[in-house]
Amino acid sequence: MVEVISTESMARDRGDKFYEYQEGSVREYWMFDPRPGKERVDFYVLDEHGRYQPVPVPADGVYLNRLAQFLAEDCMAMDGRSQPSGGACRDCRCGADDGGTSA
Repeated sequence: MVEVISTESMARDRGDKFYEYQEGSVREYWMFDPRPGKERVDFYVLDEHGRYQPVPVPADGVYLNRLAQFLAEDCMAMDGRSQPSGGACRDCRCGADDGGTSA
């Protein structure tokens, strides 16, 4: 689930909706806050107990959710590599980009 926060929706998005989606077993909850001076993105995934846990964003600022990670690994396998090289792949059939690290 992706929410774009506004001044009018902030309390509901960060409060009520957070818990509603958690109780509804929505696997991931992303909150984008584009308000000037408050820009931020928060990612949450359900843990094994059905509670949201924050997901740290890597230093490069690129967050690959579970589906993107799966696709990157599948793409690497099609491309003959055993490990993703920092993201999805550039030269295989999936058409994704790994930032130029593929062979």
